[in-house]
Amino acid sequence: MSESSTLRAGGDARLAGLNVLLTSSQAQQLALAEALSATGAQSLSLPLLRIIPIGPQDNVLSPRKSALSPQKSAPSPRTADAEGFDHEPMDLAAAQANIRHKIQQLDQYSLAIFISTNAATIGAQWIDCYWPQLPVDLNFFAVGPTTASCLGALLDCKVISSENGMNSEALLSLPELSNVEDRKIVIFRGLGGRELLADTLRQRGATVDYIELYQRREIAYSSPSFSALIAKQKIDVIVALSGQALLRLVKLASQPLNSEDSKESAENCKILSLPVIVPSKRLREMAITEGFTQAISSDGADEASIINALARWQKNSQQSD
Repeated sequence: MSESSTLRAGGDARLAGLNVLLTSSQAQQLALAEALSATGAQSLSLPLLRIIPIGPQDNVLSPRKSALSPQKSAPSPRTADAEGFDHEPMDLAAAQANIRHKIQQLDQYSLAIFISTNAATIGAQWIDCYWPQLPVDLNFFAVGPTTASCLGALLDCKVISSENGMNSEALLSLPELSNVEDRKIVIFRGLGGRELLADTLRQRGATVDYIELYQRREIAYSSPSFSALIAKQKIDVIVALSGQALLRLVKLASQPLNSEDSKESAENCKILSLPVIVPSKRLREMAITEGFTQAISSDGADEASIINALARWQKNSQQSD
């Protein structure tokens, strides 16, 4: 039985009494909320970003169940209210046409790399529409074991990922990607993001294209203020699984509802004094640079890695009291 399965099975109360703020999109939080509940922790759902998928038909994905969806009903985390988005809508028809063109030419590539579980889930939908059988010579790669597991389950294929990290650097260290001269590679991801992976593969002689499958939109929170909500819910620790979520937290911490209210501004700054769990050392460094005083790397975005990081932080904080 895997560690994640053990967490879901119950009998582990090591995080009893801990209040955890979850900042991922609602769908991505369900398994983690269930795992936290099994350890005795309470979670508050306050998504900072909404994932807008660019699906094959009218932006609506088919009803097949994601590999990440829990097989039983997960306890719903407490949810904060949100209003609106602060990004302009995408040109959906143009985005779909661009994706369709590249998907139809998938057999022209020798490697396909998936950056995230969102890319894996949405990308599999597109591939299913046009490739009942996968291209014979296409090799699949993923950033991190969670994305690899998701993609492998959805496409029923072998997916290669690094066991030494869940970032572009770890993937680039794989021997399979060391000699890619004259090979065509396609990267499935969201709109925008780091260029390190594509740039490095191009430097190694590959031709690299993107298939961008979703847009991240910031959720605009109003009253009660973000800091007041955290204080009211007695949040002990924050989980932020992306750089964009970290930057959104910093933005919320620096923008009080009333710019003339210095007291509220000071309260908002307390957000940065809360410990934040991030999935990689790179994001830990980013969190510290952006002003967080406590940042802990879980070395993975799966539930078990995050639970273990929370347990380590809780143990260390109790010993220092």
